[in-house]
Amino acid sequence: MKVLNYFNNARYFSQTCPDVRVRFAPSPTGFLHLGGLRTALYNYMFARSTNGTFILRVEDTDQTRVVPEAIDKIQEMLGWMGITIDEGPKEGGKYGPYIQSQRLNMYQNAAKVLVETGAAYRCFCTEKRLDLIRKECAKRNENPRYDNHCRHLTNEELQTKLAQKQQHVIRFKVVLKSDGYPTYHLANIVDDHLMKITHVLRGVVCIEEYLYEWQTSTTKHILLHKALNQEPPNYAHLPLIINKDGKKLSKRQQDIHLESFKNKGYYPQAILNFLIRVGGGCGQLDETLYTINDLIDKFSLKNVRNNSSRLETERLDGINQMHIHTLLEKNVDTKLMVNRVRQLVQNTFSERLGNSELQAKILKDENVERILQWCKPRIYVLQDLVKPDLQFLWLFSDNIKLPSPIRDSKAAIKKVSTILESIDNEQFSPEILNRHLKKLSTDEKIKYGWLMKLLRLVLSNLQEGPQVAEMMAILGKEATLDRLSRCHDLFVDKEYQ
Repeated sequence: MKVLNYFNNARYFSQTCPDVRVRFAPSPTGFLHLGGLRTALYNYMFARSTNGTFILRVEDTDQTRVVPEAIDKIQEMLGWMGITIDEGPKEGGKYGPYIQSQRLNMYQNAAKVLVETGAAYRCFCTEKRLDLIRKECAKRNENPRYDNHCRHLTNEELQTKLAQKQQHVIRFKVVLKSDGYPTYHLANIVDDHLMKITHVLRGVVCIEEYLYEWQTSTTKHILLHKALNQEPPNYAHLPLIINKDGKKLSKRQQDIHLESFKNKGYYPQAILNFLIRVGGGCGQLDETLYTINDLIDKFSLKNVRNNSSRLETERLDGINQMHIHTLLEKNVDTKLMVNRVRQLVQNTFSERLGNSELQAKILKDENVERILQWCKPRIYVLQDLVKPDLQFLWLFSDNIKLPSPIRDSKAAIKKVSTILESIDNEQFSPEILNRHLKKLSTDEKIKYGWLMKLLRLVLSNLQEGPQVAEMMAILGKEATLDRLSRCHDLFVDKEYQ
């Protein structure tokens, strides 16, 4: 982890500072993604591990990019993850308001101080002139930079332009835009000072292990603090989380939005353990799934990794699967999980479920829990339960193509039904069913492979899948016999009988 205390490389960022105050300051320009969540999480754990204060501050000074309801969604997702906010837009606090567009007078006052002390100046250059400067720099293969034209205006020239009410910005580089809104840099340092932020933990863009994006910003922020005679906070730069292909995370990536993971059925605790294992911070962790409080107890910035970490979401699948196992084995929130699965099935197959008594039995608590136990090694998220290969657990398909010859298929279905009817419910297990099916194959001289293919199609309309005896056992005797009967009846009146 790159830690900066006014750019001194203080490798061991102090966790003993009294009255620690940290902030998570997202822009409401879209959904919260895993990179933003990681920043919020590390700030939160640092605050809690030091008995400090965690603040949510909304940086919405770029009004052209604000997404309606984004603030509410960000707060909702933080709450879902178990991150509680001490001060923020909804919680309030003595250093509010906590939305930057409601603090414009504070930034304008700071800009005025910078101008009066000579640390900044008014710039009246038009966008057309600035564009010409950029083009000239490009011709010379130089980075775009302002030529300080307005820095040298005489007081008389300055007063004339002000009297004419010419639009202008205030440059430090630029700290106040012509619409009266601050730039990110000014708003950031004014708020950090007025909200008494002691530590700033934020992500970086890392190129070949060199800090790039935020290190440049931090330089500007420290200079602005000094120009306003303010004490800068301590800065720590969290290592970058990058995509599997090595590219930077983006808010435009729908698949890494936290809400997307929630909707797919991932649990907050699984996401939490995944992010900690990606970025470090809690020392050596075993395979245990830790709660957020467990991780706070273990957390230290000394243990945060220095290098960028690749976001391999396949690891999240395994962690979420482990979490489902743990919940079922310890009977924790099982009722809640059963209700979620029932609602998922009803929403997914609302037009296909029907209202039969048998269908109602399939969605009863005890049956859904039995299905969950059987599916533990087969699913990573609860939504996997309604994927094509497991839809047979909830639905009978009447679009089955029986293997030829059809007459033999129907006869075999009838014989299997007769045998299954003779087996007690208590003995309807994979082992006993397998024994009966193999005996039927031998006694009736039916090829066992052909019989299994037939029965798998009847029960699930799948070419491949779990063992047939397993499918029968998990469906139960009543549902299995019902499907055999319905499939047989589908072909009674076919012309090729």
